[in-house]
Order: sequence, then structure tokens, then C-alpha cells
Amino acid sequence: MICAVCFGDPTSGMAQGYNLGIFSLLGVIGVVLISFAIFFIKMIKRSRRMVC
Repeated sequence: MICAVCFGDPTSGMAQGYNLGIFSLLGVIGVVLISFAIFFIKMIKRSRRMVC
């Protein structure tokens, strides 16, 4: 079986499904990384407030 992305029609349903899956996973990774960044920024601000 040859994938539609490499050897077929780039506008086929399989190619669009691959693209949707890739963008969905990138979105999930982006949300997780942004959540970690917000968490660490809040912890830094909270620790500065506790020391002073």
C-alpha cells in the first residue's frame, strides 16, 4: 500500500487526514508547553513575593 501523501494525490482524503493529525498533535504539544511556561512563571512570581 502506497501512501497518498508521497505517491498520490495530495488533496485526497488520506493526505488531508495526515495533515489534520499532524496539526492536532502540534496543537496538543503547544498547549502543554504553554501550560508549563505559565506554571513556572507563576511559581517564580510567587517565590519572589514570599521572600520579600
